[in-house]
Amino acid sequence: MLFRSNLTNVKEVVETMTEIATRTNLPPEFVICTALCEEGFNQAEITSFNSAKATGWFQFTSSEPYPGIKVNYPEDARDTAKATESFCKAAVMRGVEKPNLKIEGNWEEWATTTQQPGKEAYKEDWATNLAKAKRLVTQYPPAQGASLKEGEETQRNSKETKGKGGSGQNTR
Repeated sequence: MLFRSNLTNVKEVVETMTEIATRTNLPPEFVICTALCEEGFNQAEITSFNSAKATGWFQFTSSEPYPGIKVNYPEDARDTAKATESFCKAAVMRGVEKPNLKIEGNWEEWATTTQQPGKEAYKEDWATNLAKAKRLVTQYPPAQGASLKEGEETQRNSKETKGKGGSGQNTR
């Protein structure tokens, strides 16, 4: 699995989210669509706070963005892998509680139930973002042989990738 953190390159973001979603038995398109609905892969929304103090890939607002899931806020919210892992854990719990959420026609409800953004929060752009997420997953499948075990770093180091725009591309 790729365990990269503050990514700005769409290809690496999609690969990372896809690998984490797949590892947790979630549809990558669902995970990526939820992130797109939350912040549209907009680096300004990922790296700063909005009026509700939300930040990061899934717009966390505290050190416990989901019941029972603790994070180092706001740093983990902005870390691609850590934020995705936290979202996936919460989505898996919601899916266990209500298995019918896993049917593609219910994914928007699943995202809303997991994120708790308010009723019909994604209505305006869910379909558009789901189509985009499906294209991205097809366009950027995880690279063969690129998977790493937890704790290993990618071959790039933070010195080589720091400063390439957005929040940097550090590895952990």
